[in-house]
Amino acid sequence: VANEGEPSADYSIDPEGSISIVDISAGASNPSVTNATFEYWNDKEQALRNRGVKLGPVAQSVAQNIEPEYITITEDDSKAYVSLQENNAFAVVDIAASKVLDVLPLGYKDHLSGTPSLQEFVISNAQGYPTLGTPHYTTTPVLLGGYSGMWYAEDESTADEKVFYVIPDRGPNEGTIAKAAATPSTSQNLRPFMLPDYQARIVKFSVNQSTGAVSFDENDQIFLTRDDNGNALPISGKGNIPGVDEVPVTETKVGSNFENVDYSFEGRELHALAYDPFGGDFEGILKDKDGNFWMCDEYRPAIYQFNGQGELLHRYVAQGTSLLGTTPQAAGFYGEETLPAVYAKRWANRGFEAIAYNKAENLIYAFIQSPMYNPTSATKNKSDIIRILAIDAANGTPMHEYVYVLERNKDAGDGPRVDKIGDAVYTADGKLLVIERDSSIPTADKIGKKFVFEINLLGATDLMASNEGKLLSALMDTTGTDLLTLEGLSVDELNAIGVRPVHKRKVLNLPSVGYWPSDKPEGISLLEDGSIAVMTDNDFGLGGAGITDNSVLGIISFDDNYGYDASNEDDAINITSRATLGMYMPDAITSMNFEGVNYIFSANEGDSRDYWFETATEQECTDANGEWDQDAFDDGDPGCMAYSEEKRASKLDYDENYSFVDAATDKEDGFGRVKTTIELGDIDNDGDIDEVYSYGARSFSIWDELGNLVYDSGDDFEQITAQRIPNAFNSGDGDEGEFDDRSDDKGPEPEGIVLGEVNGKVYAFIGLERVGGIMMYDVTNPKNVQFVDYINTTDFVNVTGDVSPEGLAFIHADDSPSGDAFLLVSYEYSGTMAVFEIGDGVITGQNKKFDNQLTVVPNPTTGLVNLNTLADVQVFNAQGQVVLIANEVSSLDLSAQAAGVYTIRFATGEVARVIKF
Repeated sequence: VANEGEPSADYSIDPEGSISIVDISAGASNPSVTNATFEYWNDKEQALRNRGVKLGPVAQSVAQNIEPEYITITEDDSKAYVSLQENNAFAVVDIAASKVLDVLPLGYKDHLSGTPSLQEFVISNAQGYPTLGTPHYTTTPVLLGGYSGMWYAEDESTADEKVFYVIPDRGPNEGTIAKAAATPSTSQNLRPFMLPDYQARIVKFSVNQSTGAVSFDENDQIFLTRDDNGNALPISGKGNIPGVDEVPVTETKVGSNFENVDYSFEGRELHALAYDPFGGDFEGILKDKDGNFWMCDEYRPAIYQFNGQGELLHRYVAQGTSLLGTTPQAAGFYGEETLPAVYAKRWANRGFEAIAYNKAENLIYAFIQSPMYNPTSATKNKSDIIRILAIDAANGTPMHEYVYVLERNKDAGDGPRVDKIGDAVYTADGKLLVIERDSSIPTADKIGKKFVFEINLLGATDLMASNEGKLLSALMDTTGTDLLTLEGLSVDELNAIGVRPVHKRKVLNLPSVGYWPSDKPEGISLLEDGSIAVMTDNDFGLGGAGITDNSVLGIISFDDNYGYDASNEDDAINITSRATLGMYMPDAITSMNFEGVNYIFSANEGDSRDYWFETATEQECTDANGEWDQDAFDDGDPGCMAYSEEKRASKLDYDENYSFVDAATDKEDGFGRVKTTIELGDIDNDGDIDEVYSYGARSFSIWDELGNLVYDSGDDFEQITAQRIPNAFNSGDGDEGEFDDRSDDKGPEPEGIVLGEVNGKVYAFIGLERVGGIMMYDVTNPKNVQFVDYINTTDFVNVTGDVSPEGLAFIHADDSPSGDAFLLVSYEYSGTMAVFEIGDGVITGQNKKFDNQLTVVPNPTTGLVNLNTLADVQVFNAQGQVVLIANEVSSLDLSAQAAGVYTIRFATGEVARVIKF
C-alpha cells in the first residue's frame, strides 16, 4: 500500500509518506502490517536534491516530503517499485525486509531535445590499423588501443568527415601483482608491462558518418617526448616515484635487455624496469586555442602541456611531490609544483581522469577520478566527493576549485556503486558534459550506470575563493580537535558549512542507448550539431573489458520529438521544442521482466503541490466569474497564498544574465502560458530562475531496474491526438472540455498504464486522463517499442460517453469467459466503465454508449433502472453469464442481483453498462 501522506489543505499537517506491507498469510481477518519508511533519508536531504530528487521547500523532513503514489511488484516477488510522483522518483522496496533500499531519481526530459540514437564505428577495424609490437615473451601482437580520452577537432572536420584525437593510457599492461605475493615482497604492487619500450602518443583518426568508413593513418600518430639536455627523450607510461608508484616490471628473457630476475610470482620470472619521472597514465586530451595539446594522468595526478609536435612544454604536479617516495628529489624533478598539495593524496592510479577546456577564459579543468584518500584510505568507497581543479592555461596557476558529488558511492543503494569519473568536455557558459560510471561488466550485468551528466558551475562554491580551510573549520569531530577533510564530509554536511556542489542533470545512460562495448567509457566530445561522441578504453584488446575488445566510437544524436504545445490561448495546435525540463512525475506504473532484467513502465502525468482550495481565502484567488485566477496567484496577490509551487513561465523571475530560456518568456509568447514550478531552477540560490521545469513528460516511459530511462514516447500522444481528434486536441474533461484547454498544463495527461499479452506479444495500454482515450504500444521488447493503436470513446460535443480514464485492468484471454482478451477502463468524470476487446494489434470498442439512441438511468443504481424506450434486452453479469432476459420493457429490476457491474445488451446490438450497489 502506498501511503502518500499528502498535506492538509492549509498545509498545517504534513504526514510522512510510507509503504505498508500487509501480510494476510494467516487469513484476511488476521493481518499483520509492517511499514517501510523514509526516515533513513531525513539527514540526506541535500544528497537527494543533488541527485535530482524533487523535494519541496516547506516540508519538515524528507519523510514528510516524499509522497508514494503507485506500486508495481517484480516478477520474482522480491522487490516493489513505488512511484513517488511529486518527487519525480521511484522508491525500491525489499518486500521481505520491509525496507526502502533506494530512491531513484528519474531525471528530467529536455524538451529542446529528443530521442537519442546511436551510431557506432569500430576504429580498430580501419584499414592499415597498426600493431604496437609483439611482446618479447609471446607471439601475439598487440593492437593500438587503450583510448582513455578524446578530443573532437571541429576545425579539421566537415559535415560528414569527423576528426578526433585520442590518447592511449600507459600502454599495454597486465593486472597488478600484489606486493605481498611477489618474491621478494616490496612496498608497492608490481605492474607488468607487455611492451617495456612503449612510447606514449596521440592518435588521430576520422570517421565518415554517411558511409561509416574509418580513416586512420599511422603517420598521424604524434609521439610524446621531453627535452633532456637537448635530446628528445621518449615519454613512457611507467610510474614516476619509487616507493609510491607500482613497480614497473616485464617478463625476463635470456639474451635480451631484460635478463635479470628481480621478482618471481607463481612461476613467473620478472625483470624490474626503470621508473620514468615524467611517465604518464594518460586519461584525457584536449587542444587549446594556440594548438597545444593538454593531457592529464592518473599517477600523480599531473596536467601536461605539449606543443603540436608532441614536445613537452609543462607538467604540473602537486606541491611537495618531489619529496615523496624513498628518495627525495629537488623541486621540479617530477614537474612544476603549482597544484595544491592535497592532490598528492589521490587514490593510487585514480588521479586526474578527465580534462576540459574553457576557451573563453583559457582555463583547463581537471577532474579527480575517484574520491581522494584524504586524510587516509578510509575514504575509499566512503565518500561521494570529487574535486574539479581549474588552472590558468598560461602558467598552470590554480584559479578555481569545485566539488562534484558522485551519484551514489558512499551509500551504494540498490545496484552497482558509482565511484568514478570517465571524461569531461566543456560546452559553454560554465557547463560541461561529464561521464560518471560504475565498474559493472556488460556480459554479466546487462545493465549498468554509465551516465552522461550536464553539470553547471553556476552557483557552485569556489573553494579557492572561499578559503577551503576556513570553510572546513566549521566542522570538527566529536572531540572538537580534528579537522574533517572535504572527502570526509557528506553532501548535507557540506551544505551546513555553505559549500554548494556543481549542479548536475542526467542527460542519458550509455548502456540504455545501446553503447556498451566495454565497462570503461573514458572519452567524450560534443559535436557542433549537439551530438555526443563517446569512446571506451578497450585495454588494448587484452583485458576482456566487455562485450568486445574493439575500440568503438559511438556518436549519439538526438531527435527533435520532445516538444509540446504550451499555450491554451492561441487556438492552435503548436507542438514544438520548448526551453523547459519536464518532470516525469509518474502516476501509475507497472512492470515486466525481459531477458532477466526488470523494466518499469510509467504514465508520466505530472503533479504539483497546490494547497489552497479549502482555505478561508479562496475567494481572493478567483476572478469576477468565480473561476480560479492563476494570474492573480502568480502575481502573489495578498491573501491568495495557501501554498502552490505553480507559476506560468511568463511570471517567473529570470536571471537576466543566465536565463535558460532567454527572451522566450514574453507574456504574449505561447511559451509564457505553460505552468512551471518554483521549487526548481534557481541553481545559484539567488532568488531568480536559471532553468525552467514543467509538469509531466506528456508521455509514457520505460525504465530499467536501476532507474535508467530506456524508452520515452516523446511527443507521440500530442501528435497522435492532433491527427486523430484535431477538434478535441488537448481538451479537458467535463465542462473544461474545450479545444486546446490543457496545453498550458500537462497536455493529454497520461495517468493509468497496464500491460497485457495477446498472441505472444506484450502491449502497453495508457489512459489519457484529460483528452481521453487509450494508447496501445507493442512493448514485447522494451528496447524496440512500436505504436499500435489509439481509441477514444468520448462524445466531445456533448461531453458524454466515457470521459477521463482513470484505472485500467487487463484480462488475459485465458482468464476471460469468452476466450478473448479484454481491457477494462474506469472513467473518473463520466462514472462509467468501458470494456475493450483486444486483438493482435488493435483495440475494438465494445462500449460506444454515446452512439446509442437508448439511455439507462440511474447509473449506478440500487435496483431499478429505466430505459428511454421499449426494448428487448439481455442482462449479463461480470462473468458473462445471462442473469435476466426481458422483452418489450422500459425498466429493469436488478434488486435481486448481487452488487457488481452488469452489461445490458439490446436486441439492436447496442450495449450499456450499469453498476449495481
